[in-house]
Amino acid sequence: GMSIAYSQVGVAHALSYGLSFVLGVRHGIGNCIVFNQLEEFYPKDVPIFRAMMTKHKIVLPIDLTKTSKQKIDWAVKVGLKYNSTIHIIMELEKDELIERKIKANLKQAEGIFEKYGVKYESHLLDDREYPNHLGKDTIKYAEEIDADLIIIMTKSETGKLSDLFVGSYAEQIVNSSQKTPVMCINPKPIGSRATGGSGFY
Repeated sequence: GMSIAYSQVGVAHALSYGLSFVLGVRHGIGNCIVFNQLEEFYPKDVPIFRAMMTKHKIVLPIDLTKTSKQKIDWAVKVGLKYNSTIHIIMELEKDELIERKIKANLKQAEGIFEKYGVKYESHLLDDREYPNHLGKDTIKYAEEIDADLIIIMTKSETGKLSDLFVGSYAEQIVNSSQKTPVMCINPKPIGSRATGGSGFY
């Protein structure tokens, strides 16, 4: 109550502190939880806040790394939560074998979204329209569709030797994306057992 009496933060701050103290909720998340319930007191602002929280268009770049499966799992969770459309993007490769594997990964990702009823669109990026590396091309595509979110892993997505010199894929996205929020996922360790097929498992 003292935070209300002696500051300008309002009731959301005090209630958020209560959630943090009693339930261990992080303060920023607590503020969001509380403010979402205060439309009676903030009839103009809460609808704007809810619109900001809605993620309708999510860009999900997919490659051949095994950790891409973890990124798809998160896309499913966010897609179901906000009734979003997932825009799966992959870059075409000149190597026929790599391109077949990429398309196999794409098909598997589509199967996962269909299984859980998540809306999606698939796009293979042509080098003529997207001539840069995957990081810049992801940002370009996200801005073209006015995306609400990009989901990436925190580690390099491509595994290409050139990435050692231009920086990791995650750094490229986070440092360069000025219009679209980026959700970075720390990959969980993958078992040492043999994997095959698409590279997801």
